[in-house]
Amino acid sequence: MKKCLRIFLFVLILLMLSAKAFCFPAEVQDISGSKYFPAVKEAIANAQESVKWVEFKKNSV
Repeated sequence: MKKCLRIFLFVLILLMLSAKAFCFPAEVQDISGSKYFPAVKEAIANAQESVKWVEFKKNSV
């Protein structure tokens, strides 16, 4: 039992340390609602290479 617990703790610590290794800073803007289309239009117009964005949708029950 102690051996399994030690292995579990070792793997847990290893996962926690490796998760921090893949973190990186990001510039994020809230462009919800009426701010969306003007922001996208401006990003496309000012793009020199490419435009990257992520969209999230939250459904309320």
